[in-house]
Amino acid sequence: MKTEEYIALGTLITVIASALALVIKQVEQSRCTHIKCCGLDCDRKPPPDDIEPRNNNNNNTEENP
Repeated sequence: MKTEEYIALGTLITVIASALALVIKQVEQSRCTHIKCCGLDCDRKPPPDDIEPRNNNNNNTEENP
């Protein structure tokens, strides 16, 4: 194989892996309990919704004298 063919093969593998990662990420964020995709079938229990919004800003916890 030539060097260009290795580069093309590596690029193809990277694109396919990225697309698969995006599909998995969407399934994780989905609220569906029954998922069918590409011949695969999955019944799952989605995680519960957060009741309280997360506060990542710790500056609001300081008290001013």
